[in-house]
Amino acid sequence: MLVGERGDGKFKKLLVNLVDSRLPQSGNEKVELALLSFFDQFRKTYIGDQLHRSSKVYVRISEALSLTDETRVLETFVAKVVNNLKCWGRSELVISRTLQFLNDLSVGYAILKKLVKIDAVQFMLRNHACEHFPFLGINEHFQLHDAVLRCRTTFYTALTRLLLIDLGEDEDEFELFMMPLTTTFENLTHLFNSNFKQDKAKCMLIGLSRDLRGIAFALNTKASYTMLFNWLYPGYISILQRAIELWYHEPSCTTPILKLMAELVHNRSQRLNFEVSSPNGILLFREASKMISTYGMKFGTPPIRVICVVSYRKLSLSYYSLLECLTQDHMKFISNLEPHVVIYILTSLSEGLNALDMEISSACCASLDYVVTYLFKQLAKSNKKSLRMRQVAQEGERLLCTMQQNPEILQQMLSILMNCIIFEDCRNQWSMSRPLLGLILLNDKYFSELRRNLISSQDPEQQQTLNACFEKLMEGVEQNLLIKNRDRFTQNMSIFKRDVTETLRICTSANTPVGTVDMVS
Repeated sequence: MLVGERGDGKFKKLLVNLVDSRLPQSGNEKVELALLSFFDQFRKTYIGDQLHRSSKVYVRISEALSLTDETRVLETFVAKVVNNLKCWGRSELVISRTLQFLNDLSVGYAILKKLVKIDAVQFMLRNHACEHFPFLGINEHFQLHDAVLRCRTTFYTALTRLLLIDLGEDEDEFELFMMPLTTTFENLTHLFNSNFKQDKAKCMLIGLSRDLRGIAFALNTKASYTMLFNWLYPGYISILQRAIELWYHEPSCTTPILKLMAELVHNRSQRLNFEVSSPNGILLFREASKMISTYGMKFGTPPIRVICVVSYRKLSLSYYSLLECLTQDHMKFISNLEPHVVIYILTSLSEGLNALDMEISSACCASLDYVVTYLFKQLAKSNKKSLRMRQVAQEGERLLCTMQQNPEILQQMLSILMNCIIFEDCRNQWSMSRPLLGLILLNDKYFSELRRNLISSQDPEQQQTLNACFEKLMEGVEQNLLIKNRDRFTQNMSIFKRDVTETLRICTSANTPVGTVDMVS
């Protein structure tokens, strides 16, 4: 990391600073990717809400590079992100890796609290426009299918997470943040009302749709979502409706808009529970219905058929969002489906748990939690002696029978979640903890088997440490799925993840092979 050092030891220069100083004139894509890879590995090991801070690492960094603590390291990371976004606007690979790194940094409340105090972060929150970040702009070299356009959703997801830390219900602050998008929408409105260049308008529209989808994804509270809806409706959403009418036959235009609408109607964290006197729910439903109807009728296709095509594509976010809605409110319906249909649904959830897209894996975790909770409650009722409880339990008897005849399905999902938590970065750890407790309670013998297999595969010196980690995981956890018990398990799992990661990291550094949890075939 050091490229220069004065004899008295007072002058030291980071390689990243040297690389950045040459960016305006020239840059090496491979060097940039290597730096980002190194930063990301450092982040995974030494930065994060659930990871143990290694005092030795920060002591050494302080001595060598004058980066005295985690905040100073984060300042270096963010400075690199800003420089890359300013100077690598035409490199889809560097931009996408840089934004993914920023997105990963923005996951975790404690880290967000530190990030938002950094000057470079405040600069991004105040100046996210093409004048400062060229990849957000449109020029004659841009094409409708330009891959750089896809990066914008990630950028605005990370920015919005940072914004929310201090936003509260400050509408003026939200309006200030949205100002660059407001300006673009106003320019687009002017274009639509005149003889406009279609390619330019399309690029602006695609960019805006991707930007807004990133913002909408990060708004997980009713107050913040309402600010966005009030900003978008009615003026700007009418532009999106008109675009669907004009360019219905061009997927490069319609897909970002439809994905934005799908995000807007997604009731993530109950953010769409508007006040009784608010018409927002009706207005949102009306706009979504109008858009789908327009899109379907332009193709001469009944709207319901369009919905089916979008919703049932395997491993698509729309499909898993539909499953989440069905499992949340219609488990009685699912429990009475034919066994092969139920198995298909659960198998697709199992596949989705491994998806690289965090939205898909989180939706699968939520759906699985609803299924497991329903099964757990039905088992509890079937064990009750009262006639009424036995009659109630009969409603889910068919589903219970299907699961008893195919125990490997839930066992496999238990294995998948344990593998993700123990061996992977696991950015949606909270989401995974919710179904995991139910799976453990329903499959306690199998969980014990997984535990033994993992511990026995390690060095004798580490077996005792790992055994203690598993003991702490279930410490104070009772045999129920009440909210208090779930929260206790989630807290335990955060500590478990941190301690197991540290233990296995020590094994790896000592050249000890680390296995994975055995899975049911």
